[in-house]
Amino acid sequence: MKNLMLASVAILLFGCATTPKSNLHLVNLCMSKTEVMQIMGVPASVRVSSAAPNVEYFIYSAVYYDYKAGFMISRTKQNYIRLKDSKVDSYGPIENIEEK
Repeated sequence: MKNLMLASVAILLFGCATTPKSNLHLVNLCMSKTEVMQIMGVPASVRVSSAAPNVEYFIYSAVYYDYKAGFMISRTKQNYIRLKDSKVDSYGPIENIEEK
């Protein structure tokens, strides 16, 4: 019985140590703002370009857990979706954002 409980706890810990599924791979260029929100949900934040008022950046955050050296570490990964005239113009990891 004790071994069964230990195995159950181990499964729960390792089961939680996975990256959540992101729907970013379902986003395509020229998608509408409505289509993006149907796939990705409400963004964590929205930025409007001061240089180009017809450009918006949707920022999405995902928290995932990494199990290393016996410790559970939470990390946040951010992605952006750039909309120009309410259509997807570019998207990807926040590190690759190009403000045009």
